[in-house]
Amino acid sequence: MQLTSVHKSSFSGLESAHASAQLHAFLFSLHCRVKPNYAYSETTVTVMTYALGVIHNILALCVLVSYFIINHPILPTRQEVTSAVK
Repeated sequence: MQLTSVHKSSFSGLESAHASAQLHAFLFSLHCRVKPNYAYSETTVTVMTYALGVIHNILALCVLVSYFIINHPILPTRQEVTSAVK
């Protein structure tokens, strides 16, 4: 049984780049033809943005609180802070 080497692709670099450019042009033309009709008012978008922002901040606060609860970090005393500043 004789092992054969793996053959290179029949496409050269130039042909591959041309095929890639054609695919990109096709996808761009498809994107230009499809225009979704969003029925959201500007007020709805603004409210949703603020709501998602509030949810993000609450979850970030939960992560911060859980860090302090789980790791029990030792903070410097007031005297250590004032002596470091002086």
